[in-house]
Amino acid sequence: MKTTRPQQLEDAIEYMKSKVQKNQSRIKTILKTIEDVKKDLPFSDSRSNTIDNYRKEHKALFEENQELIKIQNTIISYLTNFNIVEQEKKEMNQKSETNKKLSKDEIFELTINGKMEVNKRHPFNNDLEMLNKLLDHFILKEEYEVCSTISELIQQYKSTSPIWTDNNQDNTEKSFFNRLN
Repeated sequence: MKTTRPQQLEDAIEYMKSKVQKNQSRIKTILKTIEDVKKDLPFSDSRSNTIDNYRKEHKALFEENQELIKIQNTIISYLTNFNIVEQEKKEMNQKSETNKKLSKDEIFELTINGKMEVNKRHPFNNDLEMLNKLLDHFILKEEYEVCSTISELIQQYKSTSPIWTDNNQDNTEKSFFNRLN
């Protein structure tokens, strides 16, 4: 199943944020290590080489962070200036209007043929019967990534539904993993 371009861009931004944080953590460790080396080792060529190596790594990570932040800002600016997110919402609303005109079976067919993505915005994301039918289909097709998404939607529905309790769980609501056995 495809993800939309704005979602891919949002995912890229999140990845870059995570990478910057990871680099920042490493930079802090490097600075602490340099201080420790300065305190613990006597002045020598070996000590100077060690510190230089840490400084090179620090510089590389710092430059990478600067570039990652610049790319993030560019993507955010693009999304904001060109209303990409709003356009995507408008398209989703249009699809939603179209979906209202489609029968449950037509939406099922569109979904299993990859023309409609299974996600939180799927028109039947709160319909356990449809989700279970989709889950059964994708298990047979061995599309486990989609199965995982459907299973998450089922679990999310169960956790937010005020009427759902463990006592009224029937065989059709088995988890994706239980169905594999």
